[in-house]
Amino acid sequence: DGGCFNEELMFEPVPPSIVLVLDKSGSMANTKYDHDGDPGTPTVTRWNAVHIAVTDILAAYDDKVEFGVKLFPNDNSCGVNNGIDVGCALNNGSNILGFIPGATVIVASSGTPSGDGLVEALEYLEPLPTQGAKALIFMADGGVGGSGCSTTQNNATYMENLLGNAYNGGAPPSIPTYVVGINATSSTLVGELNDLAIAGGVPLVGGSTSFYDTQNTQQFFDALDLIIGNLVSCDLVLDPPPPVPDNIDVNINGMDVMQLDPTAPGFDCATQAGWYYSNTNVVRLCGSTCDTFKNLATPTADITYYCSAG
Repeated sequence: DGGCFNEELMFEPVPPSIVLVLDKSGSMANTKYDHDGDPGTPTVTRWNAVHIAVTDILAAYDDKVEFGVKLFPNDNSCGVNNGIDVGCALNNGSNILGFIPGATVIVASSGTPSGDGLVEALEYLEPLPTQGAKALIFMADGGVGGSGCSTTQNNATYMENLLGNAYNGGAPPSIPTYVVGINATSSTLVGELNDLAIAGGVPLVGGSTSFYDTQNTQQFFDALDLIIGNLVSCDLVLDPPPPVPDNIDVNINGMDVMQLDPTAPGFDCATQAGWYYSNTNVVRLCGSTCDTFKNLATPTADITYYCSAG
């Protein structure tokens, strides 16, 4: 068979759209703790630790992920602005860091309108036209059951139902919520974060908590890196579509990749190397093939279309 096109076809992954939902309550901005395990360095606020980790994660993934941000509250009380604070886009790090408070900001005591923040983030993300995955990363020190902001939405049960409906059992359309705790120190706060993580559909597996429990800046960055690294796409949208979908060659980093059969007994994309059609005209890379692809300096795939059945 001959290739249908004389030029080499290059495909890039579809970037995921991720909204960072950040707790800017009084306990975040005014509570200091040992963020690095070194008694010789000064303590910092929880917000300072958030700012450091978010700055570093944006630097690492800014060109691979469409990041957006939603703060709660947007004032020094319980107010949450309508809509998203910074919409999702590639190379959005400077806009996000320009919007959120600086690392050393000290704010007046305020409540924790977690539910209001989550509602606004989901109302923005759900209708967002994108072919990539969508997700929320909720970061808080606990107190997610309202903490002084008494509206229907700032209620633990309401929030759990909200996140459960957004996750939709993992079936499309599905928006998972990853929950990252920041120096959560009481059993009550841990319990609230656990419940939210389970409701969000993607709890941490194998840990002592269902949420990502971070007690220092390095743990915080590592949690974000793990979450976002897994969300970076290995899906390739074939546009233009191939004339014969069952006769294409996929090449990653100079190596031909085997096509997998998702109907075969024991098929497991997480552990098997290769590719398959996850949807019409969408190639999904699996296992070590996906890992290799993500680790390329510029993740691209060479795909050859053939004009007749193989």
